[in-house]
Amino acid sequence: MLGSLSELSRNDARAEALLSLGLSEAAADREVRPEVLRAVTWALTGGTTAVHILRLLNRSVEYASGLASSPQETEGLRSMLRDDLDSLADAGDLAGLDGGYWLPAPTRLVDLQEDDAMLIGGGLPTRAISNVLRQSLVLEGPFRRVGSQAALQLGLPVEQLSDWARRPTDPLDKWAQRITELELPEYSAPRDGSTTQLYLPESARPGAPQFRRWVERCDDVNGRRLARRTRVFGAREYRVVEVAGGNLVRSGAVLGPREARRLMYAFDAQCGNATRARWVARPPGGELVLTSDLPEP
Repeated sequence: MLGSLSELSRNDARAEALLSLGLSEAAADREVRPEVLRAVTWALTGGTTAVHILRLLNRSVEYASGLASSPQETEGLRSMLRDDLDSLADAGDLAGLDGGYWLPAPTRLVDLQEDDAMLIGGGLPTRAISNVLRQSLVLEGPFRRVGSQAALQLGLPVEQLSDWARRPTDPLDKWAQRITELELPEYSAPRDGSTTQLYLPESARPGAPQFRRWVERCDDVNGRRLARRTRVFGAREYRVVEVAGGNLVRSGAVLGPREARRLMYAFDAQCGNATRARWVARPPGGELVLTSDLPEP
């Protein structure tokens, strides 16, 4: 009897907490976690003052652990929330700044140009959206989709799909050239114990997955490269850097995670060392098995 009461209390508490987030009891964990991050970021920043990733994740883990649909879903919760943070950045809901700081992105609508639907982009928590709009809200991971007529009642600015998706119009080589030729400030070494690696596909075995193409140091490397800086607590930053004799001499602004991935493919193509995929026949079709993430969109 006590076990039943305990489970009932947990379910009731979860339902109340989800309601306070503007979510239904049926919300899946992959939809709850992004909403927790939106709500906590908004609460800690007020929409204007950036919050450090450590504080953001600490508060989010504390909040989300009580909202998991089962105790098993709390395993690896911090890592999942960190991945969700990158997904929200890709979706345009949150913005990562230099030094591991985060802010809510401006709230706007994204015209999907199909199915009479729009996305709600930006860091405004779902609980702050009108009740009428929430009734037509469809959640899918980090994305919030609503009907166009209901969405337009909010009076928010509308962003075009191509702008929201940050879809490059140039071919990969031209896009990469433009990114790597930007002016870079002089590099100053960090003092926080972080480590920096360089992406060197020309030094990797043919077809190696991209996670095996990073090296700590190579004395004979020169020119513009992609660098990955790993901070003490695991946060990663990607930048275009200039290298002379294996030493960093200039460093650019932080790239978005998907911009960095796209640059990896550009460098792969430049040196002629493409990654490999495997096709597994599964009648009546098949399965394409990738060894490296694809750039988004």
